Amino acid sequence: PAPSAVLVSMVVIRVIFIPCILSYAKGHLHWLLPSDPLNLSIILVYGLMSFSGGICAMLLSQKAQSLCDHDHRIPCPIVSQITWIAIQLGGLIGVSFSCMKIL
Repeated sequence: PAPSAVLVSMVVIRVIFIPCILSYAKGHLHWLLPSDPLNLSIILVYGLMSFSGGICAMLLSQKAQSLCDHDHRIPCPIVSQITWIAIQLGGLIGVSFSCMKIL
């Protein structure tokens, strides 16, 4: 299982991306907008968020498996179900936020 420091650092890095995305969406990054006509910077940020989200889900699932003293070869069904629900709920909330107007 991954050490707790790795999990905490991954979550903190993901939290730092949120203000960057909001400031980009509000148009506060005036220095970036003219130099990035294809929006590659925000695509890169979303890609990093997606990649780190998968890593966080995997590491948190492994940590939860080890906390309930379950064998890692056969996953604990309760941890697997909670992880699946969390992934689906995160996707639903993410899609619903994309429909909101940013103030």
